[in-house]
Amino acid sequence: MNKIFAAIGVLLVLTGAYFTFRSATPLSDEAQITQNLDEAQSALEARSAARVTKFLSKDFQIGDMNRKDFNSALAGAMWQWRDVKLTRTGEKITVSGDGATVTGLFKLRYSSTEGGTMETQAGAYTMHLRMEDGEWKVLDVKGDGVRE
Repeated sequence: MNKIFAAIGVLLVLTGAYFTFRSATPLSDEAQITQNLDEAQSALEARSAARVTKFLSKDFQIGDMNRKDFNSALAGAMWQWRDVKLTRTGEKITVSGDGATVTGLFKLRYSSTEGGTMETQAGAYTMHLRMEDGEWKVLDVKGDGVRE
């Protein structure tokens, strides 16, 4: 019986060591960018403007809005939207030094009431990112989204 417990103990230690090693393996730039975009998407779908904003560069600009203005506008939209769903497809990530460009297609669906009629905007986008303090941050986003 002691041999069984010893074997289980060894398996647990080896399993723990394996997962520790895997989690310590650094992600590629492309994988880091994808992970950040996935987390930002989850934050948007959870209607958390603050969590979305943490993925934006201190120099973020979209149209005539800087990071602070965008956060305020997004927080206001989160008060109005109840159901939010974002789909990203066809993403292509190009990294060059401490800069990156992401292009792809998006479909944003949202409703002002829980379970209400969903409005949809869809189109193509281009996003520029910059490495800041070891993390990829979004500098700007341009898109040609239209309402469907």
